[in-house]
Amino acid sequence: GTVFELTKLSKMFALLDLFGYKYSAAFSHIQLVFNPLTRLLEPTGYDWSFPLKLKPLAHTSKLMKSISAERPEIVPLKEYDAWYTTFFGDTAFSTEYVRAIDTISRPEYLESLMKSFRYEYARQLKLIHKTEPGYSFNGLEVLFKNQEYLHNQLHPHQTLQAFFKTWDSSSNVFTLQIGNILDLPVRVLFVQYNSMKADQLKPNDFLAPKAPYSFIDFKDFRFKMPGEISWSIECVDSMRVFYSLYGSSRFESESIFPWTFLDERMPNLKCSNY
Repeated sequence: GTVFELTKLSKMFALLDLFGYKYSAAFSHIQLVFNPLTRLLEPTGYDWSFPLKLKPLAHTSKLMKSISAERPEIVPLKEYDAWYTTFFGDTAFSTEYVRAIDTISRPEYLESLMKSFRYEYARQLKLIHKTEPGYSFNGLEVLFKNQEYLHNQLHPHQTLQAFFKTWDSSSNVFTLQIGNILDLPVRVLFVQYNSMKADQLKPNDFLAPKAPYSFIDFKDFRFKMPGEISWSIECVDSMRVFYSLYGSSRFESESIFPWTFLDERMPNLKCSNY
């Protein structure tokens, strides 16, 4: 970034997810300091409260796109949405955010954190018990549950749905309809068919997070098979589409349904009489 230190800023938002508490990211509460060495704005920890149960990730339903300096975005001045709308609309920030979530969601992260301040934690708890002997702190349990939620977000059972659309035998190009069912951005990479790798004709395209309570937004992706094959619809059974979460280096794959997501002829088809 040219204004914000993205690595530290994304880590702050990832930690807010870990704590389940986004109040300190409100427009009137977030605090930023200017670093004269990097000439960038950096966040500082301020007004962080007790851990809360994490609900859907704070950026859910935000559209991700590259922000143009020539056409600045209009930021709604809502207490909690202003920064989220601004930062999570940027691909560079979203990439760093997923990397931060990947680090924070690992079990050893919290284990190391708890170990580093266990003596201070015990000392402060003893001070509280002098005046409130019945006090019980359950924040650690909440943090571990929130961390498990973050881990599951990065390792879901299914991330996308892929449907076969068309095959052009003259160019060995086929089209898939792919939709993201996760609330994190996804980058579509390539298709594997037996030992052959079919690359995208338009590389580095991504799928925006799925908005809550909305239908899956399917996009057409075109791939070129590198060699000649004896094509039939049964070939789809041996295909898998590979992808990664935006900002993650880990590849995953999904099978492909051998039919289209929506048959355009359907409105004109007549129902059979039973």
